[in-house]
Amino acid sequence: LSAAGQKENAIATQLALFIGRVGSYDYPVEWPALLPSLIANSKPDLPEDVRMGSLQALKYVCKGFKAKKEEMAPDVNLDDDNRYKHRSQPSEDQKEVAPAVIEALQTEESRIYELWAESIRAFCASGDANLGRISSRTTAVVREVQGCLGTISDARANFLTSAHGVSLSLQQIMRNGGLAKTDPRLEVAERIFFKIAQCATQALESAPERFSAVLAEFLRLYLDHALLNTDRSIVESTLGKHRVILLRFIASAISCPQYNQDALYILGSQRAPNAFSDEKIRQARSIID
Repeated sequence: LSAAGQKENAIATQLALFIGRVGSYDYPVEWPALLPSLIANSKPDLPEDVRMGSLQALKYVCKGFKAKKEEMAPDVNLDDDNRYKHRSQPSEDQKEVAPAVIEALQTEESRIYELWAESIRAFCASGDANLGRISSRTTAVVREVQGCLGTISDARANFLTSAHGVSLSLQQIMRNGGLAKTDPRLEVAERIFFKIAQCATQALESAPERFSAVLAEFLRLYLDHALLNTDRSIVESTLGKHRVILLRFIASAISCPQYNQDALYILGSQRAPNAFSDEKIRQARSIID
């Protein structure tokens, strides 16, 4: 694990892939110290190379868990109105094969969110691009952990609330920060913003009832950024791959069987005024269709 913090990125990536491959099979039974050690090696008081390498290895470990989980999952008909329900309920095979992994991840979940919060605070306070890269990689770890767990714990709910506020700050950097397009700070702000959007989509699709607490805020943010902003240059300047990320969230929100139209209007009026007018919903549906 100590070798994961190589200065040479290509070597660090290969080591992280190796740790991820072995760890996805050996953790937690054969290698119980893996996740605690990687998390400890990602703390702010350690050198940047060590943190980046450990976070990358942690990301690949969790990607390995998620890949094994998806292999075990039953086939899902994407045209089935109950697809959200299916995704949020693990198969019997998953329950038998990976209970130790899920339990171990749940134990470490809060510590991973703490790492994320610390890295985000450091980046927002300093504007340092290197700290931004660490924040981006930590957000990627959160995304992979959420993909493994599915359910929305209290720690994850707190993360989503914080992540919305962070997204608003990042959006201001992206729009009004006065940064050149080639500025690395702009690049890392965009990376974090859209990775958070992927985390929000995962939460929405896996547990829509629990996600409803923050639905209105995220939907207003992403509608504004990807579709309905009156300044068309903002919408048009968003890269296609990034718009796809936001459009997936929007499409999932307005087509989710757990959210009927009346519920969207009620949430909108209570939590995000003017976010769900008839005209905006009609425009969004038209564009997505």
